Amino acid sequence: METERLTKPVPAVRPDRVAEDLEELRASLEPGHPIDTLYREHDEILRFLDLLEEVNPRIQRLAAHEPGNRDLALLKHLAEHLVAAEKHHAREEDVLFPALEARGLTGPTRVMRVEHNQFRPRKHRLLVLAENAATAPDFAAFQTEVDEIARFIAENLREHIYKENAVLYPAALRLITGDADWEVIKEKCDAIGYCCFTPGKGTGH
Repeated sequence: METERLTKPVPAVRPDRVAEDLEELRASLEPGHPIDTLYREHDEILRFLDLLEEVNPRIQRLAAHEPGNRDLALLKHLAEHLVAAEKHHAREEDVLFPALEARGLTGPTRVMRVEHNQFRPRKHRLLVLAENAATAPDFAAFQTEVDEIARFIAENLREHIYKENAVLYPAALRLITGDADWEVIKEKCDAIGYCCFTPGKGTGH
């Protein structure tokens, strides 16, 4: 089988040592396992959030739009990649979540869907703002909206990822135990496709 489920039992993720337990759990996954891929994509998204938090204050300090400004170009790059994460969310919403719900886990997936819907319009709006920075009629208003959206996304998406990493994905590995089940999940994920930044699958950063 192309993708083995696990090479050893799923470790529990304990509140007092989340980082250590997640490291052990991730080490137990074969490369290419659907959950391994989701974890790796989270690593990339978290890197984008770090950069967003770095670039936003610099944009807020600009007196006016500057043609060729590297921070405005970086903002557009980050917004494009955050929007490109929709394939990540689609694999969760259309493949992983239904598999969990079929096994009786419904509360966490419902919360994650709601949060995805909160992020989606903000990510798209951030991209629109970044693409049209040069023609913004009021640069101060542009800065204010960028600041509000960037702060919301950085804070809340980071928390969202933590919940999926520490709670939802370990639950999936405990509830979905058959290699054949994971093979079906992987086939469905492959059909949806991957992000431009998916390690080993994307087309670059």
